[in-house]
Amino acid sequence: MSIADLFRPKWQHSNPVIRLKAVRDITKQDILAEVAIMDNDQNIRKTAILRLKDDVILADIAINDRNVEIRRAAIDNLTDQAILLKIARNDKADNVCKAAFHKLDKFALADLVKNNKNSEMCLAALNKLTDKKILAYLTEVIQNIDLTKLEFDKLNNHDILALIAKSNKNVNMRQSALQKLTDQLVIADVVIDSIYTDTCQNAFTPVSLQ
Repeated sequence: MSIADLFRPKWQHSNPVIRLKAVRDITKQDILAEVAIMDNDQNIRKTAILRLKDDVILADIAINDRNVEIRRAAIDNLTDQAILLKIARNDKADNVCKAAFHKLDKFALADLVKNNKNSEMCLAALNKLTDKKILAYLTEVIQNIDLTKLEFDKLNNHDILALIAKSNKNVNMRQSALQKLTDQLVIADVVIDSIYTDTCQNAFTPVSLQ
């Protein structure tokens, strides 16, 4: 302990153990923000971040900090959907992208699908979407979506598969979607509602994506 420690608050103490203990008891957001940004100990920074509630500061850390683990920690308390969507799309660290993705609400997921830049993330979003209004909003995307066989094999949302089977412009996509559906009532609904006659004619004919 240095002499200066006698005149500092404990969250600024030279001993990281003492700083960490002090940070665990702090509730003032301005102090937590300073610790989260300025402390040189990663565990202390994480502890401060987990106690932060200010989305502006959390967003700044989550987007701009050079430390991957710190950016990842900031996402846990971040609620701003626009910022989470930006991080999910753009962060260079896979674990940070995934953490942000898992906090996206249905509207952000729909935006991710509609403005797709990452096919893997788009598929993950499609697998999570079930809201009928959101699916209606994505009608044009679903009509035009074109997946490879490997990508298609990862698609397991039966609501999406049914819509692809009904309305996708690619006959192989429509028929492959039908082949993945197992509920006979859903298949019947697809056949009845499809705008393509081949859907009815080939409802149970296996077709493979190339």
